[in-house]
Amino acid sequence: MSAARNTGIELATGDYITFIDPDDWVTENYVETLYQQLKSYDADISIGTYNLYDESKSSYLIKVTEEDYSETLYEGRAIIDQDAIQETKDMAWVCAMMKLYKRELFEGLRFPIGRNVEDNFLMYKLLLKASRVIHTEKCIYWYRVGRKDTLSQV
Repeated sequence: MSAARNTGIELATGDYITFIDPDDWVTENYVETLYQQLKSYDADISIGTYNLYDESKSSYLIKVTEEDYSETLYEGRAIIDQDAIQETKDMAWVCAMMKLYKRELFEGLRFPIGRNVEDNFLMYKLLLKASRVIHTEKCIYWYRVGRKDTLSQV
């Protein structure tokens, strides 16, 4: 996955980058939602929220509802404060998906090749480079587990 993501970063010509895993799905306004949050808060990274769906059980392990909606802006050191990360759904912060990034954050940074959970390695570096991060509890991403043919089983 790292090689594909790195190629996408290198070929990107726009101002923003996002990632979607091939076995997951997103809302039809995924990019628009993240972009509007990023622009409204003048942030470097916009983070959405996800539902976690187990295909083997045909059920949700995490299901976000409209009542859960909130927005939180993190600035400076608060971005990487462990308490702030623990207050949210951890995966939303440490995985590459469900985010919109300013492309300039990736200058000098790439996903490591040949590592498991390679996005965790890079996410902390990106969060350290960001001066403002907006996190919204609006579900825009469906992360699937329990599939026999998925990388999430590795």
